[in-house]
Amino acid sequence: MPRPHPAQFLVLVSIMLGGCASNGSRPKPVPTEPIIATPGLAPEYLLSSVQPPSDENRDDWPDMFHVVMYLFRQDSSQPQAFDGTFEFRVYNLNQSLIHRWVVGPEDAPGALGVRSGLTGYSFRLEMPPPEPDAWFPDRVLVETRFIPSGGLPQIARTVLIAFRIK
Repeated sequence: MPRPHPAQFLVLVSIMLGGCASNGSRPKPVPTEPIIATPGLAPEYLLSSVQPPSDENRDDWPDMFHVVMYLFRQDSSQPQAFDGTFEFRVYNLNQSLIHRWVVGPEDAPGALGVRSGLTGYSFRLEMPPPEPDAWFPDRVLVETRFIPSGGLPQIARTVLIAFRIK
């Protein structure tokens, strides 16, 4: 039996590969630009991811929290960008306030971006320098809050963060 010519083999492979077609719809493109909510609407729930604090300057004091927040409406499976104020509070387990940050609507767009195809906000929250003889608990409560512009209802979420510095 004669052996096939190498060119015949290449033609056969190209026909086989070219003849393959997928059935069904194509996957939706991943968004690369933030999805902006319709003005006048407010988010109905938020999802926040709070990382344990890091010791950025290596002085044995946790000085930076990284928080990512996603804001949703129930009529959409995609998070959206809304006008409003972000508020973050860190409490000890006795619910005494350790520190509070506020990011107003004029600064929030700087935190807005698309991560893995999802519209969200990323914040790096810097702790103030410690008071003399201060100690930082190894567990804290972090409250993330969004206050929409225009007096619409606010939403909040509190998470317990347990961590170890050193």
